[in-house]
Amino acid sequence: MKRPECVLFDGLADEEYEQLLKNINPREKKIQRGDLVYRYESDENELVILCDGVASIVKNDIDGNKILLERLVKGSIFGNSISYGKRTDDDISVVAETECRTITFRFDDLVRRCDGECEFRHKLLVNAINVMGQKTAAIGERTEVIGNRSIRDKLLCYFRLICRKAGGNRAKLEMNLTSLAEYVCADRSAMMRELKKLKDEGIVRIDHKIVELNI
Repeated sequence: MKRPECVLFDGLADEEYEQLLKNINPREKKIQRGDLVYRYESDENELVILCDGVASIVKNDIDGNKILLERLVKGSIFGNSISYGKRTDDDISVVAETECRTITFRFDDLVRRCDGECEFRHKLLVNAINVMGQKTAAIGERTEVIGNRSIRDKLLCYFRLICRKAGGNRAKLEMNLTSLAEYVCADRSAMMRELKKLKDEGIVRIDHKIVELNI
């Protein structure tokens, strides 16, 4: 199985990765665009790595509205063992936006005690803890964005966040405008009107998915 580009395996030598595969019994799967990748209702304590493609974690509310919770790209990690948990009340799932390839395994198999291979298991555990921290930070950022009352303020908050991560006043917009509207919990048409106002006022400039913030 081809080694995925994923922070979970940072610091592992190729032979350590091969040894790991023999112990965690990963399941590889290819998913077509628009198909279901994963649903947060499994009893299994699972970890999933998106090896190729783009996907979205979405929640369907009681009115049938789709809410974008998280955007997933190559190397992203998800599953009920590290985020959102087993949701019995919420309809949360992962949907492929492009053709995707994933590998899935049980988190317990990853961290269980072992003989003769504990050094690289320790590396994996440290990496897994770092991933959980990143997930917590991402959820905190989303909460910060949607905590704003107006669509304008939600957009500005999101643009500030991605520019801050990029270390300046410019950043790449990693999602299309439909996904952005879902992310800020707004009707797309209403969001586009607010975005046009921000552009007209010279506060925001978007060119080929590069956002420039001038405030």
